[in-house]
Amino acid sequence: MTFQIFLNSQIKTFDIKRLSISFLLVFASFYLYSQNTTNWSTYDIAFDSPSPLQKVEETKTFIDFDNENLAITIEATPVKETQLHQNNSIRVYTENLANTMNFQNIVKGESLNQFSQGYFVQAEDTDTVDASKLPVFIAIVFLEEFSLVFKIIIYCYHKNQEDGLQILRSLRFLN
Repeated sequence: MTFQIFLNSQIKTFDIKRLSISFLLVFASFYLYSQNTTNWSTYDIAFDSPSPLQKVEETKTFIDFDNENLAITIEATPVKETQLHQNNSIRVYTENLANTMNFQNIVKGESLNQFSQGYFVQAEDTDTVDASKLPVFIAIVFLEEFSLVFKIIIYCYHKNQEDGLQILRSLRFLN
């Protein structure tokens, strides 16, 4: 089936099948790249994830989100209560934290460029259900003006590392 429209002083003929396929492709791309913004209002920290996350637990200094693909834990701690205040670099502090938490295969990470003092490493943890290895990201963000250190742990179930990286790169403070 075709139809015609008058466009720029010319009659254009469109095939319904082609038009519907084009529409479907555009719709699918919007769906695939849709983002879900999650925030922790206590500290105005936010991040984007490819699928919605449910809040599991929240206290004044801690919040935990998860879904079937990811688990994200964020903890805010005064810098004086961490090893970071002892002139450790944020890189060394993050790597030491990953070791302390007994993660395996810790890989040197990289800076979180959206923060003046942010760094992450990638490691592996053992899944408690089936003993398989799952990717974990351990990130530290230090906000010097508030003397707060944010520890962010992202567990990527189903070896979904790209989702974890997306969350890390989208981390931001709203104010």
